[in-house]
Amino acid sequence: MAFGAGTATKALNTPSPSLWTTASIGFIIAFMGWMPIPIDASVWHSIWTKEKSKQTHHKPSIKEVFTDFNIGYLSACFIGLLFLILGALVMFGSSTSFSPNSVEFSSQLVALYGKTLGAWSTPIISIAAFITLLSTTLTVTDAFPRVISELLNPEESLVQNEKKKWKEYKISIFVIPLVSLGILFFLSGSFMFLIDFATGLSFLSAPFLAYFNYRLVIGPHMREDDKPGKRYRTFSLICLGLLSIFTLVYLYYILFL
Repeated sequence: MAFGAGTATKALNTPSPSLWTTASIGFIIAFMGWMPIPIDASVWHSIWTKEKSKQTHHKPSIKEVFTDFNIGYLSACFIGLLFLILGALVMFGSSTSFSPNSVEFSSQLVALYGKTLGAWSTPIISIAAFITLLSTTLTVTDAFPRVISELLNPEESLVQNEKKKWKEYKISIFVIPLVSLGILFFLSGSFMFLIDFATGLSFLSAPFLAYFNYRLVIGPHMREDDKPGKRYRTFSLICLGLLSIFTLVYLYYILFL
């Protein structure tokens, strides 16, 4: 429907900005930081899989874990592509000056979709945006405390450590949202700065997390039968190299241009 809208036609006919500018490079890095999901989600998924195994008393096979992960990851890729298309066809070329304030930006976004697709789409877009943000908030509200409790208590086999992890999880699940709300309160007028900073930081950490993931799956903790093959290892190293190159390019643009 967006392809058939007048704004989409204008967007398609609008000259694209140069990719080789500081602003463009910064945007691409910010875009890659969370698209389709941050790379540290692999850690979250591992912890959730382990917790699910404890609760169900079922040890999943590597195939089952891959299936579970791929459903979520490929769904996120598809939804991310839809958001990218909507942004390109609805936001780009609209001549709208988007507010740095998060609340005003949300109102502008919903109004723009309503103007492009029709008034009937406004409640649908509003609900979709709300569900997207709510589901993401619920995800990280659970994931971050679990990661913190795991970091502080690596010896998972001890019963007392399990109790300590649960205690620290309960503390973190209140502390992290309070800190997040504080950041939002003080930076509510700098919404784009907050997003760019968070996504940029996520991308800069990606090569390190990718390297840790790679070392883990080829290390002694993984069974030989479950380790990735030679082709997949080569593919992973190529991706790791590309992530590192993008990171160096980003740092060069930030520091010297």
